[in-house]
Amino acid sequence: GEPGPAPWWQRTAAALRAGLHDLCQALPDEPAGLLPGLVLGDTSGLSPRVEQEFVTAGLAHLTAVSGGNLAVACGAVLLLLRLLRLGPRLSAVAAGTCLAGFLVLVGPEPSVLRAGVMAAVALLALALGRRGSALPALAFAVCVLVVVDPAMATDFGFALSVFATAGLVLLAPRWAGGLVRRGVPPGFAEGLAIPLAAFLVTAPVLAGMAGSVSLVSVLTNVLAAPVVAPATVLGVLATVTGPWWPGGGKFLVHLADPEARWLITVARHGARAPGAVIGWPGGWWGGLLAAVVLGLLVLAARVRRVRLLMA
Repeated sequence: GEPGPAPWWQRTAAALRAGLHDLCQALPDEPAGLLPGLVLGDTSGLSPRVEQEFVTAGLAHLTAVSGGNLAVACGAVLLLLRLLRLGPRLSAVAAGTCLAGFLVLVGPEPSVLRAGVMAAVALLALALGRRGSALPALAFAVCVLVVVDPAMATDFGFALSVFATAGLVLLAPRWAGGLVRRGVPPGFAEGLAIPLAAFLVTAPVLAGMAGSVSLVSVLTNVLAAPVVAPATVLGVLATVTGPWWPGGGKFLVHLADPEARWLITVARHGARAPGAVIGWPGGWWGGLLAAVVLGLLVLAARVRRVRLLMA
């Protein structure tokens, strides 16, 4: 017989996704196409020009649904709850609820579900502040997912989610702490550290996927990082607010407009820079080579810093 109607929660999620697209029609074409990409990973509204500029500038990961993408959105909720001085367990439960809703909203595709598992591990680390307990959890999650679907072992999308989560678990808390010690407000420090950590560790995977390396990607990601979380959160709020308060949804979309414009501006100028992209070996060997080069650059920077401190 014919399949029955979709469950109510799938119909609701589809209506919310369509509602965000409708709300974005109040914006100019380019920001209207980008906002659903940031929130839902839906790049159908992006023009080929903007999509290519994001790839060239090393910002394509911002519109891909990965563990890092989901953790940025839910991590922003976690930061808000921390500012309200709620305990780590209550904050983790609330952020986990947000994650579950986000997964339903984005859709039940395998790539989204595996990203959700990775994001849950990252949230565990961010909520409890325990990198030591989150890393074994990440390893366990990877093993379980590969056993369930062995094809994931050679899947670039899965690698992207795993690496993004590892960056959030291992690097983001340390970087945020370093920024706070230098006088940066805690909420802003974590909002800056999370997307930068996700970018740094996914750069080799993206290089292997694209067969090219963006020489401007570090600068563009530093410039983009402060607005990624605000734009994503405003987009999510607009999505859930729009159906029962269209005026409020439009207001939130307009608040996200400057952030979306800024990201497009950064991508456009980065893509136009002379020598912005160089060819690179594709596939896993290309990704491994990029990881080695990136590791050597980080090591060289640390050695130079130690020498300056000892001078």
